[in-house]
Amino acid sequence: MARWPEGLPGCPGILTNRLLAGSYYQLGNLAYLRGDYDTAESRYHQSLEINKRLGNQAGMATNFDALAILQFQREEHSEAIAYEVRSLAIHLRIGSPQASAISGASCSCVQDSEATSS
Repeated sequence: MARWPEGLPGCPGILTNRLLAGSYYQLGNLAYLRGDYDTAESRYHQSLEINKRLGNQAGMATNFDALAILQFQREEHSEAIAYEVRSLAIHLRIGSPQASAISGASCSCVQDSEATSS
């Protein structure tokens, strides 16, 4: 019987926890695609909590992106923007090349939500 990885030498559980965070994220994606937004949100938050404990900034940004998309789909625009701002702040802090793409998409979402609320 195959064993689950114990983690990296000197960092027990790190690899296992990253895999677990990624698994929760993917389960969130599957729930989102099925239209089960409550389950998707729960799985994204589970992934986010693991990434926070690990200090995985890129993972946290990805989780905030997913939560923003989910809230936008629910037409909870202020929550979507709040999550996207958190994601953008992390991408800028870690020097991610995605920061400029995200900031452009975020601006268009804000403009779209402002136009529909007028």
